[in-house]
Amino acid sequence: MCVLLLASLSSCTSWDNFYNAFIKKEEAPAKTVRIAVFEPLTGNEASGAEAEIEGIRLANSLYRTANGSRVELVYYDNKSDTETAALTAAEIARDETISMVIGTYGNMLTIASADVFAEAGIPTVNATSTNPIISNTTNFVCAAAIDAFPARAAAEFAVNVLGQRELAAMYSSADELSKIRAQEFSRYCEQTYKITSVPVIAVNEGADLYFIMKALEESGASTVYMPAGASISYTVMTKAEETGLKLVWIGGDAWKSLGIPDVYYTADYDPQSDMTEMNKIFTDAYGKRHGGDLPSERIALGFDAYLMALEALRTAEDPDSRESLCSALMAIDGLEGATGRITVSMNGSPVKSVRVYRSTPEEPELVFTAFEKTPAEETQTDNNANTGK
Repeated sequence: MCVLLLASLSSCTSWDNFYNAFIKKEEAPAKTVRIAVFEPLTGNEASGAEAEIEGIRLANSLYRTANGSRVELVYYDNKSDTETAALTAAEIARDETISMVIGTYGNMLTIASADVFAEAGIPTVNATSTNPIISNTTNFVCAAAIDAFPARAAAEFAVNVLGQRELAAMYSSADELSKIRAQEFSRYCEQTYKITSVPVIAVNEGADLYFIMKALEESGASTVYMPAGASISYTVMTKAEETGLKLVWIGGDAWKSLGIPDVYYTADYDPQSDMTEMNKIFTDAYGKRHGGDLPSERIALGFDAYLMALEALRTAEDPDSRESLCSALMAIDGLEGATGRITVSMNGSPVKSVRVYRSTPEEPELVFTAFEKTPAEETQTDNNANTGK
């Protein structure tokens, strides 16, 4: 029977198939590394967390090993509750088989668990939180840039590319993020570019814009940064044009659909960009799963959070040591992610690229890509912003 079997497998192709199927054994990973995915799987925050969880899972499906070890995701539900989040974080911290944590969605849930993870010294990667008070520990890094980050890119573009120094910032009084970014634009221009005064003007929804236009005119500004929603921004710009003010306008992501030509806006993430090769890998993989659809920024940040954890496992001097993994997270420099190149600053927030587009009747035109300061400089800027300096 053996002779007959060997004879039947005399051709190279048949023998190769037989060898691969019955004799050759793939080397299994020597060990397993366990990463806790700490998220609101249930409760009122669960729907918001779904996107970043999908990004984490997609990244794990593409990159399952690190240094020859299999990466296993272990899911923990904080139930959208701050008390449960703290208790679950303690459970994770006590489990010595857990090397790292990715999560959690929601600023309050993150704050509730951050001290527990910090005290245990367990390396933690957050995907989507942008509140700067969450970072500033030795174990915690973020995939998302802090809230003020696009404002600095807008300032760099206005001063260094457009050559403007007569500047003003505006925000919607109903939009806290708009206010944060407008104030940071002013602060950053005054401190970094030594511009004497950059006024910050509030706009109330439905208010008479006469006094707003008067304030703009008296400021002498030639360029205005307004990171507000599309509707209120459109109203303000239309009124300014009617008043005869000739201004250069810079806004935020919400201006993508504004429909006004020759205004500029910042974009933290563009799924159709070729900023990195990893962005293409990510977008293609997501498109195959979802019939060609484009992923959201939140999904991309979940993907990048996993890549940051994997990079720490790959580069740590001792991947079995939580302390060593924390150091490796803080040392990430130029990592290619779906949302651009990522460098972790000394306070845990990422230094990453922000694009500036000019709106046109056709496709928006990429006019500038801002790369922030070195990690050391970025840390000082973040700390000043956090303390209101």
